[in-house]
Amino acid sequence: MRTLTGITAILLVQLFAGCDKTSPAAPTPMPPAAPAPAPAVPAASGEKWSLTTTITSVTGPAACVRGPVSKLPIVSNWLLTVERSGDSLRLLASGVSDPSDSYEYNATVAGPEFSGTGTPDSGYVVCGESVSDQLSYRGADSLVGRFSADRNTLTADEELMLQLSSGDVVTYHTEWRATKR
Repeated sequence: MRTLTGITAILLVQLFAGCDKTSPAAPTPMPPAAPAPAPAVPAASGEKWSLTTTITSVTGPAACVRGPVSKLPIVSNWLLTVERSGDSLRLLASGVSDPSDSYEYNATVAGPEFSGTGTPDSGYVVCGESVSDQLSYRGADSLVGRFSADRNTLTADEELMLQLSSGDVVTYHTEWRATKR
């Protein structure tokens, strides 16, 4: 699974990387592709929450930080499932319209506060003028937050760092606000 912030930001960057260019027409029609199997969604049986994430800053090389992510903030709505067992916490964020678009975070709880990490991911990001200007990355994601006294709301700060194959780093900062349903 990829991290929520990273995927949102990377998809937006890649979507607009070549938006001013026209695609060449295919010389012959392509046969229909077989549908991709649906990704497995981890089972989630905890409390249901409504989550709003706001990407508030993105830093890194200008060639990698452009398009929609240069027009902050970027707000997204998610469904959040919170599972707690002792001092362990599992947070599963999934897309409102596509529940298979999901991201998992594991944390430790101490009183009302929690801290943890998202599932590490890797992939490619466009850093240049065309889709061929791809760099591979390895992501590291941290999450620090707290529950309200009545345990009906939570806030958190997420930092996603993408270590690019060029040696550069792209960092996304995202604020979380969630309310129990």
